[in-house]
Amino acid sequence: MEPAIFPHSPQTVDSEFQRLTLQEPLDSYDPSRATPRQLEHAWDSNSCSDNMKVLRDGITVINRRRDKSSDLVRGKKGYYRGIHVFEVNWPTDERGSHPMIGVALGDTQLTTTEFTYLLGRTADSWGWNLTTKELFHDGKMRGLYPERNPNFEVPETFYIILNAEEGTLR
Repeated sequence: MEPAIFPHSPQTVDSEFQRLTLQEPLDSYDPSRATPRQLEHAWDSNSCSDNMKVLRDGITVINRRRDKSSDLVRGKKGYYRGIHVFEVNWPTDERGSHPMIGVALGDTQLTTTEFTYLLGRTADSWGWNLTTKELFHDGKMRGLYPERNPNFEVPETFYIILNAEEGTLR
C-alpha cells in the first residue's frame, strides 16, 4: 500500500484556512515532540485533502470544516508485512458525521463534496466508522465491530493493530 504523492503542497493552503486554524496555536506545535519512529510512520502532508493540514509536528492533522465534504489523509508509509500498532488520538467532538479509520491503496479518493465514507468504497480499501461501528469494503457494509458489544463507545485515544501477515486490522 504505497501512498500516492500529489503535486499540491501544504504551503498552497488558502489564507482562510490559516485564519480558521489560528496562527498562534499552529506556531506553538513543536516538531521535536514526535520521535523519529513516529515521524517515519506519520501523516503525509503531500497526500491529504486540501481541506486538511498536517501540522508541523508531523503527527497532528486538522480538518477545516466545509459544508458537505468528506476528507482523507494518508500515512507516509505503506505496509506489506509485519505487525504494526498505531496509537490514535481523535477527540469525539472533532470526528464529524462519518469518522472513518482504515487501510487503503495509494489511489484512494482524498475528498468528495458530500458527507459519506471514503474508506471502504472500493475493493482496495477497508474502513471502520467510529460512530456507527460499521465496517465497509467494496462499497458495502460488511458488519459491525465489535460484534459482541454494540454499546461500545470508541474513546478519544485508541489503538489500531495492522497485521499484514494475516491481513487483519483491529
